[in-house]
Formats: sequence, C-alpha cells, structure tokens
Amino acid sequence: MSQTKYMMSSGLAFSEEKDLKKLRQHSLKGWHVQGFRPGGYSLQKGESTDYIYAYDYRLLATNEQDEYLELFTSSGWTPIASEAGIHLFQALPGTKPIHSDQESTVEKHESISRFMRALAYPVILLTIALWLGWLFAEGALQTGLFYGALALTPLALPLAWTVLTLAGNTAKAKGKSLYQFTTLMLPFALFLALIVLLTDNMASAIRMGASMLVCGAAFALIFSFSLSLFDKYKQKNG
Repeated sequence: MSQTKYMMSSGLAFSEEKDLKKLRQHSLKGWHVQGFRPGGYSLQKGESTDYIYAYDYRLLATNEQDEYLELFTSSGWTPIASEAGIHLFQALPGTKPIHSDQESTVEKHESISRFMRALAYPVILLTIALWLGWLFAEGALQTGLFYGALALTPLALPLAWTVLTLAGNTAKAKGKSLYQFTTLMLPFALFLALIVLLTDNMASAIRMGASMLVCGAAFALIFSFSLSLFDKYKQKNG
C-alpha cells in the first residue's frame, strides 16, 4: 500500500477553512501533511492523530525566517510547510488560534492579497494587451496574438477572480460583507463583457467563454491526476 498520496486544494482564496477541515479529517485517518504540491498537498501515512491546521501569510526575508517560525513554535504551532509567503502550521486541539482577533485576521487577508496582486496583475494586463492587439492587428500577427490571448485567458480569469475574492475576504474581515457577493460575480460579468466587445455576438461570446473555462478546468484535472499517478509510480519504484 502506498505511503504517500496527493490531496487537491479547494483554493485558499475561496475555501481555506474547507482545506483545513479536510486536512484534519485526513490526520484522523493517519494521513498527515508533509508539504505543498502544485495545486494541493503531499500527505504521508502514519498513526492516527487529531491535528488541527492553520495558515499564515507573510513574505519574509531570509534573516526573519527563524525568528518567525520560533514565535509560532513557542505558541504550540508546529511549522509544516512554507512557500512563497504561505505558511502552514499544525497543532493539537485546544491550542490558541493563530488569528484570534479581528486585527490579526485582517492583516492575514491583506498580506495574501498583496502577494496575489503582484502575481496576477502582470498576467491579467498581458492578456488584455494581447486581446486589444488582436483587435487592431492584421494578418499573421493578428493570428499569433489571438492564440496567445486564448492561451492566457484560462489563467488570467481565475487569477482575476482570486484577487477579487481575496479583496472580498479582507472586506468581510473588516465587517463589509456585502462586498463578498460583488467579488464573486464581477469577474464573470467583466469577462463576458470583454468577449462580447471582441466578437460582437452574444452566442459566440458565451461559446468562447465556456470553451476557455472548460479548457482551464480540464487542465487542472489532468494536472492533478498526473501528480497522483506520479506519486503512485514513485512509491512503487522506490
């Protein structure tokens, strides 16, 4: 029986609590987090233990890492994995929560929002530039710009949605819950409006938008399935 397996993340911007609950359920079954994997987590088989998990988001300089982790360790939280400013911790039930007040919760959401904006904005702006270039270019250049925009759009849309959802999470932490609904709907409305402007045809816009979303979802599924197969192959071949 394989001693490692892959667990897909539901998306920290959208379902952080769902991920944390699933990780706890896996620990109760003896599957404990060893680290991050693309799109999810690597779990290793061990003894059944009731662990709780928590996230913190903070970009650290090299000389800040040890002091930062020691602060959490002294509070009962064991560092499990750190990557690109995302830090996952493990503790026993009853340990004082990492973010126990509104101020620290808001700070957590603002930190991950800044990181995601820095990652997402270049991709989103490049995608928009490619679409606009396609609109005004001609010949072979127009064809190249079209396929470039088509390839980036399935990536740009989830990034835009993530950035807006994180902004909604921050607003919700500050007590502005109405903003949450807006952030869920706005990316789809803007995306469809852009495609309508480029195609001048609602039916074509819907078909194109649906195709891009399907391609993006299919890529995520294939990628996660491939990781799962790789884990099994790696375990089988030692």
